Amino acid sequence: MRYIKIHKLFVIVFILLINFVNAQTVTGVASNLGCKNSGKLTASSTGLGTGPVYQLQKSDGTVLAPIAGDVNQFTSSNVFSGLATGSYIIKGKSTSNTTVFSSATIAVSDGYTNMSLTNPSLSLPCVGESKVVAVTLSGGKSPFVYSIKNNATNTVLETSASTTATTFSFAALPIGSYTVTVEDGCGQTIISPTTISNPSVTVSSVKTKATNYFQKDASSCSSPIKLFIQSGFGNTNGSNLSAAEAALFTWKIKYNGAYYGKDIDGDGYSDLNSPGYSLSSTFVNMPIGVSRQNIITNISSIKVVILDACGNSKEVSTTYLNGIISATTDCVNGSRVRPVVNPALVCFPITYTFTNTTNAADVLQFTQTTDGQYFTGFTAGKTYSFTYNDANGTTSNMFSVTSVALPANSTTLVVNQATSFVSSNYLEYGTLRLVFSGVASNSVINYTVTASNSPLVPVGTTGSTLSDADVPSVNITDPSGYWPKGTYTLSFTSSCGNGSKTVTVNGRTASISSFSTVNVCGGFDYKMIGNFDDSAAYEVVIVSGPSNVGLTKDLASTTESLLFEGLTNGNYVFGLRIKGGTRNVYTQTVNFDATSIIAIDKATTGGYTCADGETNAILTINATSSSPAPNNVLEYRIANGFGGTFGPFQSSNTFEGLTNSLYSYQIKDGCGNVVTDIVQIGSASSPVASSDITNFCGASYNQVNLFIDLNNAVYDWTGPGINATNKTQRNPAINVTDMSNGDNQYSVHVTTQAPCFIDKTVSVTVTKIAETKLPISGTPKAYLVAVSTQNQTANAITNSKNGALVLESKTKGFVITRQTTTQINALNPSEGMLVFDTDENCLKLYNGTTWNCIKQVCVP
Repeated sequence: MRYIKIHKLFVIVFILLINFVNAQTVTGVASNLGCKNSGKLTASSTGLGTGPVYQLQKSDGTVLAPIAGDVNQFTSSNVFSGLATGSYIIKGKSTSNTTVFSSATIAVSDGYTNMSLTNPSLSLPCVGESKVVAVTLSGGKSPFVYSIKNNATNTVLETSASTTATTFSFAALPIGSYTVTVEDGCGQTIISPTTISNPSVTVSSVKTKATNYFQKDASSCSSPIKLFIQSGFGNTNGSNLSAAEAALFTWKIKYNGAYYGKDIDGDGYSDLNSPGYSLSSTFVNMPIGVSRQNIITNISSIKVVILDACGNSKEVSTTYLNGIISATTDCVNGSRVRPVVNPALVCFPITYTFTNTTNAADVLQFTQTTDGQYFTGFTAGKTYSFTYNDANGTTSNMFSVTSVALPANSTTLVVNQATSFVSSNYLEYGTLRLVFSGVASNSVINYTVTASNSPLVPVGTTGSTLSDADVPSVNITDPSGYWPKGTYTLSFTSSCGNGSKTVTVNGRTASISSFSTVNVCGGFDYKMIGNFDDSAAYEVVIVSGPSNVGLTKDLASTTESLLFEGLTNGNYVFGLRIKGGTRNVYTQTVNFDATSIIAIDKATTGGYTCADGETNAILTINATSSSPAPNNVLEYRIANGFGGTFGPFQSSNTFEGLTNSLYSYQIKDGCGNVVTDIVQIGSASSPVASSDITNFCGASYNQVNLFIDLNNAVYDWTGPGINATNKTQRNPAINVTDMSNGDNQYSVHVTTQAPCFIDKTVSVTVTKIAETKLPISGTPKAYLVAVSTQNQTANAITNSKNGALVLESKTKGFVITRQTTTQINALNPSEGMLVFDTDENCLKLYNGTTWNCIKQVCVP
């Protein structure tokens, strides 16, 4: 072990003043009552001294209590109630000290989730009916009470008993405008409008879009006969039906006066008196036992019957179609005949005999075993009569003709355009289908665009298509199977000849420019505004939002949609669709947000008494309503405590004669929205006089500032340095030269007007401490301590105003151990030990119980 010997080490101790720094803390414990704005903070403190008082602020520094906006006011109450969810800070101080201490930011939750009501608008299944209104609630605090009001008569139609259920169904209601209200166990209400409207399409407006005819699989004579609704169902105005519209209807087959619907017995055939088919079912089996001859004989009485949910119906005719026989001549296959027989309700095999009408010796016989089979060997340019016989012996009504003409050979490609159908999912696009004559089936035909009015298909564009299919998309960015809307001239080349054709591709044209919203009680009305080429071709759908997702409305005109009525407030996305499509060609976002229809200004709502127990508080409630005028006018009422009995509503937002206590209050607007909240009336603390410096060494400061923590009062100060200029000031400044050594007493007489009428004198003491210096070398050192070099005449010693420790050695250094806080706390110390804390950066003394930093103070 190494020992260090220290020579000539002098420790000169005159006076050692040690001030142990005790921590001052302000904290708060958060709690709540589980209702809106029912948060609570209970403050506590350590080390503040006698009579701690408190102040509540938002985390941004806004003063909330005891007097909103007054940073100088504190209260002796340590409880702050009626708080909204948020972040707060508690300020605390002693009544005898100006130093204000602050808590950390404290998170407060009121434990309440705002109510949200799903209350869809409804469309009746048919005119004149009624429908149950079912609502779903989230948030709030049970129990709940549900009610519904007729807006036209302002009459409450139904009110539920108190329930914990978050769903409720009201009795069926007819067409009209209604408001649903839910009140929860906290006294909060939510209202939501709902409308019940007639369907946008009635059964009389539904049609089948093309021919309704019969088909049969000719490969089996026993296969069922099917009814085919060609192209499906649509609106009589020419538009497609939306999914919502189609869902309102079903259809059945009327045969021999009876109605047949879905197969319910599993035999594969339509059944008598069974549920109807959905409009998406367009290819169904006829009733069991129906034959080809039954169809032909009874065709005038066989109907497609469209039904709504109320029993209303509409009948549409059916047709028996003959088979189709066609003839072609091309450079590859020569002259051919092709019979298609499935509409004729016959079965294979079918034998044919063809006779040249100008050459009786030219007879051809064929047997057909597949539908659409080709027969060859015909003479181009000639006409052939024919007979037939199927497996059932059918020799008539298979075709509407008894002869077929074969085209002559030609090197000219004949081109015709079939109907161009608009895309149901993309604007400005449609189909391009061409019918070619003189070319083999499925032949590749090349084209070049020689004229165009669309920039998407410039002149010179080339491509190819098959002779029996829609022309493929011209650009890789185009929707598959569709061409841009426009008029084009196409030049064609093929192995069998060339041709040219001017074609027109149809497409929908629309744009949206804006929207219109109207504020209504509990929600809003909406309509889309734009320009649309056909008012019957589009629908607007709610893509997303808090209510009515999937609800559709037709257009009212070529410039705007029908009105969506009574939508719940919130963020919505509306889509414009071409009827029959599934893609939104445009979307529009609308935010009609009113999270709190009645918004309370918590920062300015409240009141205070002048002292504990007094009844001079005035509660002022500041709130606004976003309901439409005149329903935005508010009424107010209060109750003692939380859950007390409320008095009557009043138009004034102030309540007088209250004491420092907890109150509940309710606010109601003209739409029936009601919010319940709580507020704590605090008491202002008595005026307190203070100074920015309570004691100081004589030459340390030039000025001392006095304070009184009560604003808007009359002040009359007395004491050293008070003069005619500063005696009536709220916060006078005192020149230290006017102060004597020792205690300086200052008093202020404070008076205020209503509501508190304060008339009080309070005092503060400021101590001026005489300056003390370390004498030069040779002078008795009986009252001061310093830290110095060998030169005792240095300024650090002679000008010292604070206690010091002098360490002196001519040959050796003196080192105090340096350790971290953790290391120090791990020691086994004895009273009087010194160590330097490198974490807190101070010299510490152990007093026998705890380690404390040494702080030098002025010596009187």
